[in-house]
Amino acid sequence: MLGQLQKERPLGQAFGLLLWAIFRFRLQRRLHGVYLKGELPEGPLVLAATHQTYFDGHFTLLLLGAKGHFLMDEANLRAFPYFRLLGGLSVKEVRKALRVLKEGGRVAVFPEGLLRPQGPIGPLKRGAVYLAEKAGVPLIPAVFRVYARGFELPEAYLRLGPPVPPRLKDLEEAMAALAEEVDALQGQTHPRRPLPGFRLILKGARGPDEWLGGHGVL
Repeated sequence: MLGQLQKERPLGQAFGLLLWAIFRFRLQRRLHGVYLKGELPEGPLVLAATHQTYFDGHFTLLLLGAKGHFLMDEANLRAFPYFRLLGGLSVKEVRKALRVLKEGGRVAVFPEGLLRPQGPIGPLKRGAVYLAEKAGVPLIPAVFRVYARGFELPEAYLRLGPPVPPRLKDLEEAMAALAEEVDALQGQTHPRRPLPGFRLILKGARGPDEWLGGHGVL
């Protein structure tokens, strides 16, 4: 989350923490809640996640913590340089990402390469697989979903799978299976109930119906 720039500049760490507090607050104000199923192993790892909503970068910060970094498009990183204070690395900074992993850090990658409509997993690029194989760290598939359901604000569901071998086919199959699982649960669960098996990790904002005491099922 804090990134190399914070180590190089004394004010970087404080500013990075402030940015993270702002990002967390924005999650809480714009979502009804963030739910998680699955666990990340201890130590360095590569998190390979879907990229279908604006919030996906926020979710990687929430999951990876202080040792977290994430790869992003170079043009976006130039346009929003403050992301470096949150651990952002250009997709061209592969050596730096490997160094982060070998020093015990964590790196998130969006292997679809760009924002995609919510639905089936798109073709994956090899970056996440390469980093995990080269650094000898676990490769964790992840699916992020944001659904508008039975509340005024949408809910986020983060599904983490167990580590997979650093092979593109294995990663594609794992991410596709996780996406199908979460989407199926969403279609089978009452809109005012959390998806089964997920736990709340970040409570968000409440709508007028809840302010006025309407906690029942509509």
